[in-house]
Amino acid sequence: MTEDEMTTYTQFLADQKRLWDDLFKNYDPNLSAIYTSHKSEFLNQSKRIYHPPMVELKLTMAMLKLVDVVEVEEKVSFLFDYSSEWTDHRLKWDPYEYGGISHIYVPQKSIWLPEITIVDAQEVKFFESDDAPRTAWINYNGTVGFYTATVSSVICQLDVFKFPLDQHECGVSVLFHTYFPDEYRIKGGMVNIVKPLSELGNGEWKVTYVGVAEIPLSNDTIGSTTKFIARLERNPGFYISLVMIPAYCINFLTIIALFLDVENVMEEVWWPRLL
Repeated sequence: MTEDEMTTYTQFLADQKRLWDDLFKNYDPNLSAIYTSHKSEFLNQSKRIYHPPMVELKLTMAMLKLVDVVEVEEKVSFLFDYSSEWTDHRLKWDPYEYGGISHIYVPQKSIWLPEITIVDAQEVKFFESDDAPRTAWINYNGTVGFYTATVSSVICQLDVFKFPLDQHECGVSVLFHTYFPDEYRIKGGMVNIVKPLSELGNGEWKVTYVGVAEIPLSNDTIGSTTKFIARLERNPGFYISLVMIPAYCINFLTIIALFLDVENVMEEVWWPRLL
């Protein structure tokens, strides 16, 4: 690093430290960014109140790869990677006042995080180490986000009556269990998955479609849940090569053995050698 480059970098560190001090001086990560007074009965009704918009959580799927299917337990495991992004209006600044810094990276524990729940999940494993702090990004306009990599095992109803040509639609559903449905909005999306569909399955199952759908919670409930969907199709070649062909060969040899006189065959084989 040259002297001029070091000078620029040192100034960046100073501006970033000043931004951190100003940004988090009165910020409390324990206070939620969710606005809860949209329908409050205790507000002054004689005064016109301008309510801020609902907090919108944007979930973007980066990967949905099939890991395993346990048909007896109706459990399907996916490698589910996604990014979460929302707006926290307390975390805004003017880049011109801080050396042109438009975004920073901070530990997740220093900011408020939405409580994201995977519905019907039997088990969720995160690929984070306790030794390495999890990081989030903050943009100057208040948008905050982080990236998460998980292995999510969800319950999925499997209809196997068309075996081995059965097809199923499973996925990972996400919502906020803690907050009321009329206090937030989840917007699901997905980026172009780098791997083709042929590489998103395993030897036994093929993934024929990956997408995003919005499913209402119930008929009498406001709100919806975002579901990242994968359509699964059983690979008949797996059973033909590993089950049907070996079973056919074993049955064929078993039938031949029933009609053979083993003792006479052995005498015909060994008697000439003894002579």
